[in-house]
Order: sequence, then structure tokens, then C-alpha cells
Amino acid sequence: MKFKTYICKDSKLKEAIATLGWSNNEDIYSCSEDQQVYKWSSTNREMVQVAKLPDGFVSTDLHWLIGKGSGLGTPGASAPGGSKGGESLLIAGADGRFVILNKSARIERNVLAHTGPIVTARWSPDGAGLLTAGEDGIIKIWSRSGMLRSTVVQNEGQIRCARWSPNATALVYCQGPFVAVKPLAANSKLTKWRAHDGLVLCLSWSNNTSMIGTGGEDCRYKIWDTLGTNIYTSVADDYAITSIDFCPDGELLAIGGFNMLKLCHYTGWSHSIVRFNQQVTGSLFNIVWSADSTQIASSTSTGSLLFGHIIERELRNRNLKAITTGRKTIQLQDIVARTSDTLDFSERIIKWELGYGHLVVATVHQVHIFNEHYINTPIIIDGRSDIRIIMLGKKHFILVDYNSVWIYTYTGRLHLNPRFPGSQAQIPHLNGRCISLGMDSLAIRDHSDQTIIHVFDLLPGATRQEEPYSIHSKSPIVEVTVCRFGNPDDQYLVFIDANQDLYITSVHSGPEYVMHKIGTQVTTTMWSSDTNILVGLHDLSYSVWYCPGEACGDPTLIALTTFTYDTSEFGKNITLENFEGANITFRSSGAIFTVSVKTYCVILHKLFAENQWERALKLCRLAQNHLLWATLAAMASKRNQLEISEEAFSASLQIDKVNYLNYIKSLPLSSPEHMAENSIMNGRIQEAEIILMHNKRIPEAIRFCLRMHRWNKALEVALKHGTDVELVLEERRKFLQALEREENDPHMNRVMWLSALWVLLIAVCVQCAATHKHTHTHTATKERTEDGAYAPRDAHHMEGGEHFSEFDHEAILGSVKEAEEFDNLSPEESKKRLAVLVIKMDQNSDGYVDRHELKAWILRSFKSLAEEEASERFEDVDLNSDESVTWEEYLQETYGMDSEDEEGVRLPFEEPRNEDERKLIQDDKEMFDAADTNQDGKLDSSEFVQFISPEEFPQMLPIILQQTLRDKDTNKDGRIDFQEFVGDNAKDHDKEWLIVEMDKFKEDFDKNNDGFLSGNEILSWVVPSNDEVASDEVSHLFASSDDDHDDRLSHQEIIDKYDIFVGSEATDYGDHLQNIHHFDDEL
Repeated sequence: MKFKTYICKDSKLKEAIATLGWSNNEDIYSCSEDQQVYKWSSTNREMVQVAKLPDGFVSTDLHWLIGKGSGLGTPGASAPGGSKGGESLLIAGADGRFVILNKSARIERNVLAHTGPIVTARWSPDGAGLLTAGEDGIIKIWSRSGMLRSTVVQNEGQIRCARWSPNATALVYCQGPFVAVKPLAANSKLTKWRAHDGLVLCLSWSNNTSMIGTGGEDCRYKIWDTLGTNIYTSVADDYAITSIDFCPDGELLAIGGFNMLKLCHYTGWSHSIVRFNQQVTGSLFNIVWSADSTQIASSTSTGSLLFGHIIERELRNRNLKAITTGRKTIQLQDIVARTSDTLDFSERIIKWELGYGHLVVATVHQVHIFNEHYINTPIIIDGRSDIRIIMLGKKHFILVDYNSVWIYTYTGRLHLNPRFPGSQAQIPHLNGRCISLGMDSLAIRDHSDQTIIHVFDLLPGATRQEEPYSIHSKSPIVEVTVCRFGNPDDQYLVFIDANQDLYITSVHSGPEYVMHKIGTQVTTTMWSSDTNILVGLHDLSYSVWYCPGEACGDPTLIALTTFTYDTSEFGKNITLENFEGANITFRSSGAIFTVSVKTYCVILHKLFAENQWERALKLCRLAQNHLLWATLAAMASKRNQLEISEEAFSASLQIDKVNYLNYIKSLPLSSPEHMAENSIMNGRIQEAEIILMHNKRIPEAIRFCLRMHRWNKALEVALKHGTDVELVLEERRKFLQALEREENDPHMNRVMWLSALWVLLIAVCVQCAATHKHTHTHTATKERTEDGAYAPRDAHHMEGGEHFSEFDHEAILGSVKEAEEFDNLSPEESKKRLAVLVIKMDQNSDGYVDRHELKAWILRSFKSLAEEEASERFEDVDLNSDESVTWEEYLQETYGMDSEDEEGVRLPFEEPRNEDERKLIQDDKEMFDAADTNQDGKLDSSEFVQFISPEEFPQMLPIILQQTLRDKDTNKDGRIDFQEFVGDNAKDHDKEWLIVEMDKFKEDFDKNNDGFLSGNEILSWVVPSNDEVASDEVSHLFASSDDDHDDRLSHQEIIDKYDIFVGSEATDYGDHLQNIHHFDDEL
């Protein structure tokens, strides 16, 4: 890779060029000492005058604020090549002033900023402000309109150069032989170090790598990190280094000196060097890159303008080799077939990548897709300009411009345009380290909050294409990588945080991602293209994780399947170039080094992907290698291959795991305990807890949490279900006693305090109950729980520790009648008709039912159940069959007495028989009037549903609140305290019940922590949430049916588990099948 240069000598300039800058990828603006502003074209090297500066204004620096305009003097015109142009031009002067010009070439601001010459004037990366640095030793920050914000640096010595950090939170400047980094946060510490033996003449701060490059009078250039650690020091040149600049994408570095131009890698080593011996240029000043990182421009001490563009960039992939031979030409070679093709383009090449048998080339206006087998017939995508990033995957490739991210197939079809909150403003800040394309997933690190990764699913019709899941890290993330191989269930994502710790998580485990730490002091990572093997680079070594995904939950397995190798023989500043198949490519100081991973392990991964367990077992028996056995053990454990896991763990000498597997095999097959222990074996702790909880194995779940030392969760479960609270507290005491520590958990302390004072609290509650008899409402139309709250839909799902599957069936069918008719059909017919319903559940028709789709279906079923219940009751109450119910009919049917003389005849209702019945009738009358929306004194079928199930309708909630306060609020203060909450039930229960009720009162209902329930807090107590019930039912069904743990149910998984969804009997789906379009309307 090298520069091809062109020197403009025969220009019409009368004075030398002082400063210059790119306004877009085609145009350069320069200022000369005659106060003129010129625009140059990089295509034909012609110039035109566009503005004149004030008399006596000699420019010392120039910088564009890039926006959607075009350029000075051409308002409203589109930028050449469709590129974004400059909006505001900042020019600094030798008299201490700076001016801001708009795109119409008019001076908007003329500000006196310093007492001496301004040496640097730069817009901030976000365009919100600017900095100026002068020879007076002062650095100031100004608003975009030229108003002074702050003076951040005041020194006695002269400042030579200053630059913003990539995120505009700090700045770097050089003063004498020193370089200093000044954070802009209040009370932050200045980092300063001696960089060169002589004066530091120039510096640059990379946008992507955060490295700082400096050049000085000692004829050397150096690379530093932000803490002042030296990363690279060049050999001394013949003359001083006068200019240095990182390209916008951070991969390259341009160095200028006397008659010298050097192209370097960002770590410092040199790609090429140009010596201008025949065409003397003098020293190069103000080297600037174009926004697409393919061209440079520089002024020279002889007054010439130098242009340069990159050629001979080379990429290799398997049998293909490609190299750029010109601005519009690429030579593609097939090394195996020994063929060569020259590809000519009508426009300048700005970005290109090679991989997976395809060459993707982005020019100014088009994207060309070449298949290695059809080189002469490329697929062309029009309208894509300013492409900054091209990333290739096995099925798709990514294009990133300044506005959006585009995912295409290799046939040229747009597959996805992913968006997330704030994406429009963050797209210009994306780089290759914060975006990654996997087999079926896309991961993008958020720029505004760098602890978040957005994960998009690329499978056709997947819901996460529009609503991505988010991964949250505790520390800022610097690099994210998604694996490039495997089945949809075996997709993994790794990321490196600011502490250089490496974490891994399963891509399809969202939205609750479980992250595992598998490495430390990792600088960069890369997945193999053909297997789920990961390589990571350290400072002086590299590590290979042969089974990072399946083994991540077990530190022992990770240790057995990870190998670390020394890289001292490669040299310093090593970079990871490629990981193709079994070959890893490193680069150090320009030299390429290739190493291979263990071939048997690569074969084992491919056998695992194809589910060829017998062949995998034979391979391990043949090789007799601990690495292979440990890898097979992790893979087999994930797929529940217990027999193979046992042999593999035994061969890798993991005796404790062999014993544990024998214990799992002793449990009843497919029992909740068996599934939970198997999840624990694979490190899925959260999943094991969910299985136990949703199968109502409460004591087992509490003991499981105690085994895992999850004390707060154990206490939460015990308090919620009112059991084993004393066991949790006792085990906690033993744990602290063994560690000789005091209890420091506030919640645990509070529960222990409540346990100690239970006698006193019961006495108070009994005394309160003596003064007021606590009553509960039980009507013939509304089922209420013991404390007066409406019964939730799943009230009879679990009773007496026994699971009743009727609720599951009704939640899927939406009808009690249909659930009772199961025995009319054979199991085969049940499966056949269930398949019809599954298609309707799968709203996006992607072949899977995810949690959102199943929850929507269950909520629809709840609505159908309420309507069915109301319909049956309506027929009973509508005594005259006129399709409406009057208050008299309701009184007669509900509170009238049966005739003793004639069976089936109700006597007329006359008056309440006691005080309790009078209160019930009063409550029902209020509810009746509220449900009578048209105020005609009678209820039709739709109004009757609101009367029968008022808790299902928001407009009925005020009446429920009014009746609850009348019944519970004994002191009539408009709110409910704890004594009113428990009423006279306290005297009939033990201390555990009282502790549970106190915790429920404070944690679940008293949201504002004022010691009382009022308004919505009371409603959250007495009105059950169908949304929560539906979510619990979804979790229960997933725990029972999601055998492959991919957090979605395939159609076949649901049909295979038909006894869970619709029962083991046959069922009648006639109503659904005859009116199948009814489901589309409701969903």
C-alpha cells in the first residue's frame, strides 16, 4: 500500500498556501497569505476563488464543520459526488482573531480571541463548539456562534498545536517537548509527559483507536495512548517531522517531513515512503485526509499543493487475491485457477472488501457485488454514496454511510435497515470495532451510552429486526464481535470492556442476557469463519478459546478448552488480521505470520453442528486428547446428551461432574427437578430457578437459591409464598457465622427484626380486630379471594401443591366449553387441529412462536373467557328473553328464593334478609348503574360483561376503589394502613404469615413508601393484572416446552407438547376452524 502523488506547481497563486481543508470527498479549500479563499478539485486539480478575508488577516489554521450543505459560494447546490459539504468554515488568524464563514461565503463571526497568533482552531467532533489555542499559552473553548464558554488551559509557554478527543470530552496539546491531555470534566487531573527531545511540532488524535501521534524536531514520530504510554517510536529521519494525521477510519497514518511523505499503519510501522528528490517540495505542512480515508492533501514550504491517493491496497481470502492498481481499477486473481481479471469502474473507488467468495466495491454513487464464479456480471446497487464501512458475512453484508446502516444479500436485495433509539445521530460515529455482523445476527454498540449493545435478528420475519434486544454491561464497551458460524441456537457474542475484560453471551438468550467473563487483558478478538472458535490478542500473547460458548458457564471447562501462546517471536505491536478456517493471521511491523489452531477441534465443531455425535465420540477416542474430551463434554451437556457427557467428563478427569451427572440421571426423566439440575449443569442458573418456580416447586426453589447463595432471591420467594422464611434466616445466620461477619443487608435485617417482633404485631392486630369485625364481599357473580381482592385468572392453576392443566388449556383455547370437549377427538386429530391454531399464533409467519406472540394469544383468550362467562350468565338472568337485563331481573334471579312448592320457580324478591345482603345489593346496584353506559335502565350483552367482570374494564375501576374503601377503610381517612390491610386475619395465622403480609404490603403495594395504600395502590392490590398472569403462563409454557432453549417455540415443539397446550384428550376446534378469520381481527 502506498501513495500516488501529484504536485500542483503551475497554479495562479501569488502567495504560498498557508492552510487548507477538505469540505467533502472531492473539494479542498485553502487560504493563502493574500487573504484569498480558493476551492480546489481533487479530480482535475483546478482552483477557483470563492471568498476574500478581511484586509490584514493572515490565516494560520482552517477547519470545516461538515454538514449537509455544499461549499462556500455555492448555496443550495449539491456537493460533488453526492457527498456532504461544509456548512461552516473556521479560519484562525495571526492577529489573534478567528472568523466563521457560512456556505454563502459571508463572514458570520469575527472574534478577537488571543493576544498573539492563533496556532490551532478546531470544531468539536459533535459540532457543538470550537477550541482555539494561541502562542500566548491559552486554550479557550467557544460556542458554535463564537461566544466564549471557558478557558481550559493557561500556561506561560507557547502552545504549538491542540486537538479534540474523539468524543469531545478532552483535548490534547503540545508545549515545548511536552504533550498533555486535559479532560474537560470538573476537577479532573491533567496528564502530561515528555514526548520528544526537541520541540513537538505536530500531533493528531485518532478517532477510532484513541491513539495520539506526535512529530518533533528530533526527527522522530511517536505513537502514544491517552495515559502517555509509548506504543511506537520511529527511527530518526534526516529532517524534522512537520505534519502528522490519522485518517478518519483510524487505520492509517500520514507523516510529512522535508521532501518526505510516509504512509503508516496506525500502530506506527511504515507501509511505504515517498522521497521527493526530483520534484523538491520542501517541508509538508497541514496534511489532511478526505472523509473517505482514501486521499490526502498538503501544503508545502515551496508554496505548492500536494495531492495523494492510496493504491496497491491488497486483500486475500482463501483462493482470491485483490489489489487496487489505480483510483478506478482493481485486479482480482484466483490463485488456484491461476486467472486474473482487471475490474474497471466509472467512478473513484472509496471502499471495498473481499470475503466469502465475493468482492464488494463501493464507488462514489454505486455498490458493485462480484461473485468469484461470475466476475463479468456484477450486481450493481445504485444510490449508495459516502460508504464508510463494508463488512461481509456468510449470508449478508453491511454498508454504513453517514445516515444509516444497510444490510444486503449478495443478490443485491435490501434485507434490513436496522434502527434503534438515537441511531440517526449515532451512525456517523460507528466504526469497525463497535458493529459486528454474524451468521444470523447484527450487534451495534450504542454511542451515547457505551455500556449498551443492540442485537438485531437477521432471520426472515424475526421480531427483533424492528425491536432489538439490548445487552447491558457494567463498564463501557470498546469492541463487540458476533460469531460467524453455527446453527441459530449456537450463536454467541463477545465484547471487550474498558477494563480489557472479555465477556460472552448467547445471542438468542435475550432479553435477559446472561454474561460470562472468559478472559482478561484482551485487546481484540476474532471468530473463526468456519467454527465457533475464538482467538483473542493480549499484549505479549494470544489465546484460543476452543469452546467459548458451550463452556462459558463453567470456569473449569473454560480453563480446559483455552490455550495461551507467547508472541514474543512475532515482535511488538501485533494486530489480528484474519481467522479463516483453522488459520489465524497476525501482522507485526508489516510482516504477516500465520498459525493454525488444532485441526481435530475444528472437525469436532463441524460434527457438533451436524449433530453427528457418534462420529464425534469416535474422533475423541481416536485422539485421546484432554482438549477434545473437554470440548465434547461441554457440547454434549448443552444438547442434553448425558451418556456422551459422562464419558467425556470421565476422560477429561472431571470426576465431580461425573458424579453430578449420575445424580441427574437418577431423577425422574423430564421432571422439573431433572430439567432444573440439567440447567444448573450447563450454568443456566436463572433457567433452573424459572423451571422450579413455574412448576410450583417452591420448597425446592428456595433450597436451590440457598445452594447458590442467592440469599435475597431465597428470601423473596419465601416471603411471597409464605413458607420456609425461618429456614432462610437460619441458613443465613449459619453462613455469616462461618465467615465471622455481621449482617449488612438492609432487607435481611428488616425481616429478622420483623421476625423478632411478631408477637407484638399480632397483639396490635388482635386489638384492632376486637373493635372492628373485618368482612369480605362474596357475591354470586364475582369470585373474590380471602382478603377481598378479585381472584386472578390463574387462581386455580395450582391448588394444594398440585398442578391443574385445565388453566393451560383454557389459556390456549379461550373457551371452557372447548376445553371440556377434548375427549371427542383422538390425539392425532388434536395435533392436526392444534397445528391450525399454531399458525394463527405465529403472527409474523417466521415458523416460531416467540414470547410476545404467545402472550398476545393468551390475553385474547382471557378476553374470550370473560365474554363466554358473561354470555352464560346473561342467559340465566334474562328472564323474559328480550336480549337485555333489568335491575329487577337481576335481583329476582340472584337474590330471590327458590319456591318450596314448585321446582325451578323463583319467588319474587321483596327485601334484604340481613345487613350483609343489604350491603351486597348496594354494591351490585352501584356496579349495575356504572355498567349501564347508555343509562336506559337495562344492560345489553356488552354492558353485562362489564357488570360481571368489572376488573377487566378501566372505566369500572373507580367503583371498585370506592367499594373497597367503604369496606376496608375503618377510620375513614381515605386510605388503608397495615392494620386495615390485614384486618382480623392476624389472630388466625402464625408469625411467618404476618411477616409475609408486611413485606407484601411494603414491597408490592406501597409504592411511595408512605405506610398507606391509596388510589392506584389499592387497585393494584384488589384488581389482578391479566398482563402479569399472561406473562407467568408464557414462562410456564416455555419452561415446559422449549426443549432447545432458544427462547422461542417452533411449530413442531408446540405440537409435540400438545398435552401441555391442549391436554392429552381430543378437543373440538370446530368454532375456531369455522370462523378462523376472527383470530386475525382480535390479534
